[in-house]
Amino acid sequence: MKTPALPVLLAAALLAGCASNPEADRYAANAARVRETAAARVAALPASDGAFAFASPFSDHMVLQRGMPVPVWGTAAPGADVKVSLFAVDGEERKAVAEETATAGDNGRWIAFLPATAEGGPYALRAERGGDALAVEDVLFGDVWLCGGQSNMEMSFTWGVKDGEKELADADLPQVRLLHVERAIDIEPRDAVAGTWTPCNAETARGFSACGFFFGRALQREIGVPVGLVEDCWSGTVAETWLSIEGAAAIEGLERAVADRRRVIAEWKNGGPEKFQARHDAWQKSVDPVGEAAAAPDFAEGDGWADAPMPFSFEQAVAGDYDGIVWLRAAFEATAEQAAAADATVFLGAIDDEDDAWLNGTKIGHTAGWQELRRYKVPAGLLREGTNTLAVRVLDSGGNGGFHGADTDVPRFEFGGAAPALSLAGGDWRRLAGPSLRDNPEPKDPTKPGAFPNVPAACYNGMLSPLFPMAVRGAIWYQGCSNVGRAEQYKTLLPAVIGEWRDGFSGAVDAFPFYIVQLAAYRGTHEQPVDSGWAAMRWAQTQIGQTVPNSGTAVAIDVGDHGDIHPKNKRAVGERLAALALAQTYGRKDQALSPVPGDAAHPVNDSGEVWVGFADPVTGKPAALKKGAVKGFQISRDGKTFEWAPAKSTGDFVIVGDASSDPARRPVRVRYAWDDYPDCDLVSADGMPVGPFELSVAPAP
Repeated sequence: MKTPALPVLLAAALLAGCASNPEADRYAANAARVRETAAARVAALPASDGAFAFASPFSDHMVLQRGMPVPVWGTAAPGADVKVSLFAVDGEERKAVAEETATAGDNGRWIAFLPATAEGGPYALRAERGGDALAVEDVLFGDVWLCGGQSNMEMSFTWGVKDGEKELADADLPQVRLLHVERAIDIEPRDAVAGTWTPCNAETARGFSACGFFFGRALQREIGVPVGLVEDCWSGTVAETWLSIEGAAAIEGLERAVADRRRVIAEWKNGGPEKFQARHDAWQKSVDPVGEAAAAPDFAEGDGWADAPMPFSFEQAVAGDYDGIVWLRAAFEATAEQAAAADATVFLGAIDDEDDAWLNGTKIGHTAGWQELRRYKVPAGLLREGTNTLAVRVLDSGGNGGFHGADTDVPRFEFGGAAPALSLAGGDWRRLAGPSLRDNPEPKDPTKPGAFPNVPAACYNGMLSPLFPMAVRGAIWYQGCSNVGRAEQYKTLLPAVIGEWRDGFSGAVDAFPFYIVQLAAYRGTHEQPVDSGWAAMRWAQTQIGQTVPNSGTAVAIDVGDHGDIHPKNKRAVGERLAALALAQTYGRKDQALSPVPGDAAHPVNDSGEVWVGFADPVTGKPAALKKGAVKGFQISRDGKTFEWAPAKSTGDFVIVGDASSDPARRPVRVRYAWDDYPDCDLVSADGMPVGPFELSVAPAP
C-alpha cells in the first residue's frame, strides 16, 4: 500500500493509514494469461536458423521462478515437435515430475510451460526432438530477481567495495545463483543474450553486481529459498535506453532522440553495415598516427614520441580536453623462468575507453569499456627470454582517457606463481598522441557495445527484450545519475520502464515488485540553499516508489561520497532493498525502513511553524522518529526562494520554523536535505535515514 495523503494536525492524530496484507501468490489464478502473453512474445520473434537449442537464458545452475507457470522456449526447425521434461534429481536417480510438448512455429520458435512448482531442487530440464536431446542440469526453483540500472548497480567488488574481501569470504551461497548479462546494444530487439548462470561463491561474486549480491544474500537467508539474480545493467546509461522505441516515443521531451534513432535504424537497414565499415576505415586512417605498424618490436619511432610514465592520464600528459588515439610502447626484459611460465597474464588495469594490446607484435587482447579491468592471457611461447615489446593502442572517445583505477601497479605480468611478477609501472614507456577527435568523432556501429548506448531502446533491444518472457519475481533498480536535471520527466519515464518490464516478463499480470535506490549524496555541500538537481531526482525517485503500484524506494542519502559517484558501502544499499522486499513482497513485519513524508501544515494555533508527518512506506502507518533537533530543513515564504530553518523531532512529527515568527510571513513550502551532498540527520527511531523531499504547506485548519 502506498502512503496516503496525510493531514498533519496534532500528535497522535497526525497520520492515518491502513495496514497492507502480504502480497499473495496469485499466479495460479492467472495461469492462462501468463501462457497467452509469453506465447505471443515468442511467436513474434524473428525467424531462427532452425538449430535445436534452448533460449539463451537457460543454462546449468539456473533458478526457475517458483509458484507460477514457467515458460521454457527455444529454437528448432519450423514444424518440429519438442518434448520438454522436468526431472527431480536425487544422486544418480531421476524422477520425471512434468512433461509438456510444443511445436516450433513458422519462425522456428517453440515454447512450453512447466507447471507451477514449489521451491527446491536440484532438477534437470530436458528437451527432445526426434533423436536429439538438450539438457540443463542443477536447476533450482526459487525467486528470480532482475538487477537493473547503471554503474552503481553494475559496480562489482573489483571496483573497491567497502570491506570487499571480508564480504567475499561470506559469499559461498549455493542457494544463490548469478546470471551476468553481457553488454549489448542493437537497433532492433535481439533474440539472445550472452551469459551463463553460476552458483554464487567468492570467485563468481567478485565480478558481479555488489548491490545485487548483498540484496540476494540478505533475501535468501531470510526467506530460505533459492534466489536467482540477473544482472542486466550498463554504466552511465540513461533510463530511456532501457525502454522500447515505441515506449520512448510516448515520453514528452524524447521526441528528437526518438526521431534521430529511427533515422539511424532506417539508414542501417539501407546498406548501413557496408557504408559504416567504409566510413570507419577512412576515419581510422585519419586519426591513428601510425597504424598497427607501431605494434611491431622493430618499429622505428619518428617525430612526436615522448616519455609516458605509467599509469598514464591523457588529460595530464597530452591536453586537458584531449580525446583521441594514443599509442604506448615499452621494451622490457624477461627472465628465462618468466618466459617459460605456462600461465602468464598481463594486467593493464582499467583503460578509458577502448584498447588493443600486442606482445612482440602478436595481438593478445581488446576491450571496450572504461571501467573494465584488462587481463590478457599470454599465449605459450610468445614471451621470450631477454627483450620483449608491449604495445597498447588506446582510444579515448570522450571524458577522461588513459590508464586509471585503484590498481597502480600496472601494467604488470603475473605467472601463476611459477615465476616472480614483472612490473612495467613507472618509466620506460613511450607514447604518441594522434589528432584530437573533437571535430572528427569516431563513427559507431549502432549494433555493437562500443557504440553510444544512451539512445532510446539501445539496451532494451540488446540486453533486456532477449530475456522475455522469462518468469521472474521482481526487480531492483539503481539508476538516475545520468538523468539528473530531468527529474520531472523521470516521473513519467521510469514508470514507463517499469510498465514495459512488467509487460515483458512473465508474471506481469501481477505487476511484479520494482524497488528503486534513491541516489546517494554526491559532490558539494552548499552554505546557502540551492536548487539541487540531485535532490530533485531523489525526491522524484521517492515519489515514483510511493505512487507506482507494488514499488518502493530505498534511501541511500547517508552512504554517499563527495568525490565519487560510486559510494563504496554497497552492503547498506543492497540490504535496504532486501528490507523493502521482505516487508512489502514477503510480508515480514520486523523490517526497519526509511520513513516517507506525508503532508506539511501549519498547526491549529496558526503560528509560523510547519508540522511535517511521516509514515512507514509500506503500511502507511505513522513512523516513529528519533527525537531531538534535526538539521537540513529549509522553508520558503514566497514559493521561490528558500532559507534555512530550525527543526526538531517530537518522535511523532517534525516541527520546522519558529512559532513566534510573523504569521503574515508564514512558510508556503518546506524542503529537507535539498542539496547535492546535504548536511542532514533526520532518522527513524530505528536509525533509518529520511530522504530529500519538498512539500507545499497546507493552511491551518
